[in-house]
Amino acid sequence: MVGCSEPQPIPIDFNKDHCDNCRMTIADSKFGGELVTKKGKVYKFDAIECLTGFILDGTLVPQNEIHSLWVIDITHPGDFIKAETAHYFHSENIKSPMGMNISAINTAKDLGTMKFNFTGKELTWDEVIAMAKAIHNNK
Repeated sequence: MVGCSEPQPIPIDFNKDHCDNCRMTIADSKFGGELVTKKGKVYKFDAIECLTGFILDGTLVPQNEIHSLWVIDITHPGDFIKAETAHYFHSENIKSPMGMNISAINTAKDLGTMKFNFTGKELTWDEVIAMAKAIHNNK
């Protein structure tokens, strides 16, 4: 039965697992993400910017081998949400591990709370990818 199940993210073991992009220890439970391949291999990341950088690089996992992308909900540390359906918030007041300062949020209500409490800008997944691509191309 296990072989027939849909590939899913697996919990990050904070302060033990390492980012598959930058190799840093994944320490902050409010940030991070995972890429799950069609074969069920899971790549772990310490920040949304490492996940997007890994995707843009495409060396280890080509686009056609990606099953799903997951990000951690900053309002529920350690909980994954699908990257494509998450709400994103860019704020210099919320420091992410790699400095792009993008947070993922699951619900519109929680996004509204973030916008009320912090100065920043709401982003879509496509805008997050575009922002990461601009940074990636400048390296």
